[in-house]
Amino acid sequence: NESPESAGLPIQIDTADPAAPVVTDISDDTGVSGTDEITSDNTLIFNGTAEADSTVEVFIDGVSVGTTTTDGAGNWSFDHTGTVLADNTYNITAQATDVAGNTGPLSAALPIEVDTTDPVAPVAPDMTAATDTGVSNTDDETSDNTPDFTVVVPAGHTATLYVDGVAVAATLVGGVLTPDVALADGPYTITYTVTDPAGNESPESAGLPIQIDTAD
Repeated sequence: NESPESAGLPIQIDTADPAAPVVTDISDDTGVSGTDEITSDNTLIFNGTAEADSTVEVFIDGVSVGTTTTDGAGNWSFDHTGTVLADNTYNITAQATDVAGNTGPLSAALPIEVDTTDPVAPVAPDMTAATDTGVSNTDDETSDNTPDFTVVVPAGHTATLYVDGVAVAATLVGGVLTPDVALADGPYTITYTVTDPAGNESPESAGLPIQIDTAD
């Protein structure tokens, strides 16, 4: 006499390795572009994609720093904020293991740069001879209310113009910084700062006293 069949046991056979994950970005990317993976944040979160519902192991310069899991859409995030990274460049990679235990290849590396050091204060600005209309072209007195200032800005850095300690919108072209707004007649002290690719801003430069006089 044969019994009825037991209740069914659903099983899944999967012998295929998952594809390599993708390490997409870091949080927070404080760099000039916001997508250049250069940051002044040394406690980071790494983000990426991999096979849905897989386990992702994350590596920094080839050394495992822990695991996380993907959601049903294949997105993953690894919180590394508990570890402070020294200023340096790093390669972030990842490897996925699916629910059947198959481990795929290592991802391509995402190069990142951690830089928490502020640039040194730049040299003082100088009014250009072309816009210094005073008795001499070096007395820093002018009838031009949007005068040009020569500045020294390292490659890859940006500059911010300050008038009496207040940041003023300005345009930097070829080592010359020009305010985008007209300055009223009066005396001013002009300074500027430089900001590196990671978003670190220098102290203000030494000040340049100027006089603007547009009145006949």
